[in-house]
Amino acid sequence: MEFLETAYLGNTLQNWLIALCILVGVFAVLKVIKRIVISRLSKLAATTDNQIDDLIVS
Repeated sequence: MEFLETAYLGNTLQNWLIALCILVGVFAVLKVIKRIVISRLSKLAATTDNQIDDLIVS
């Protein structure tokens, strides 16, 4: 695949595609981690009588 060796802004197209895949992967992992953390904090906040923590998590 010769077109992947084309240089743009000092990097090959292959390097740009690798960077894009890494960026998308990191974004997906962070979304999953965020969902897990919010879920666990919501469960913890539900066990307390304080309403402020419920507002912060939701």
